[in-house]
Amino acid sequence: MSETMLSVGQSVDTATALLSEADCVAFAEAYDPQPMHVDPDQAKHSFFGGLVASGWQVLSVTMRLIVEARPLGDAPLIGAEISAIRFARPVRPEILIRARATLDELRPRKSGGQFAIVTVETFDDRTGDLLVTQTWRMFLP
Repeated sequence: MSETMLSVGQSVDTATALLSEADCVAFAEAYDPQPMHVDPDQAKHSFFGGLVASGWQVLSVTMRLIVEARPLGDAPLIGAEISAIRFARPVRPEILIRARATLDELRPRKSGGQFAIVTVETFDDRTGDLLVTQTWRMFLP
């Protein structure tokens, strides 16, 4: 998408990704095998009242969407830290998500190069509801 790195204060919105029920269950069976993620019947009696996507899956798909949007231009997204992860609401299967990356700050690194501080938000593309926020600190050569 973007060949040029964002300037401080600028944002880029990503494409979308569908989290189907089958994908949610398959991901959870492999990486987060809890009843609310893998068993629709047991999920009905859970805290969530129904099947929900694993937060790890939502974060992973968000990462893919941000990588494809290339907010740092040609620079790879080399993570130094992910912090302040906040899940705003449960993510139900069959949701279409999109993400937004905002370049908040560039900080010099003692060893040369910079850190890019990026706020990443994940949204329900159909309703615009915020699902997840997080802050990334990325290495820039």
